[in-house]
Amino acid sequence: MYRKKARVIALLMVCICLIAGCGAKTPSDAQSGANTPLSLREAVLGVASDAAGLTALTKDDLSDVLGIEPETYTDFIYLQGEGLDGREILVLRAVDTESAVQVKSQVEAYLDQRRKETQNYLPEAYRLLTKASVESKGLTVALFVGPDAAKESAALLAGE
Repeated sequence: MYRKKARVIALLMVCICLIAGCGAKTPSDAQSGANTPLSLREAVLGVASDAAGLTALTKDDLSDVLGIEPETYTDFIYLQGEGLDGREILVLRAVDTESAVQVKSQVEAYLDQRRKETQNYLPEAYRLLTKASVESKGLTVALFVGPDAAKESAALLAGE
């Protein structure tokens, strides 16, 4: 009888532990490998059909590559193609209007630098970069580089 009760209690303990793990997630738990809030990721996946196949970069990459520090934004998604095709998506929401202006300027400088780097060496990437632009609406700043960049950017910002 005692063994039966011990087994039942052990089984209940396991169930309680499993149920506790299924509870509501904190924002950091809901983030992807790129420290991206799921809602912003879903918005990008909704407008860029190939976004799921791109490599997600981290907030450290965002800081190292573009010089954008975490205290200037609340959400972001930063994706790049694996090859030399030039495909890239960067969308972030700034903490305030001043930060949005600063971040937009940093992303524009990054886009100019990428154009210079690819101009004589990667003609396909350069062609895509020349058609790309940094757009913003409210606190959201977006850079889409790809064949449908303008359409993707407009669709994303229309939902903001």
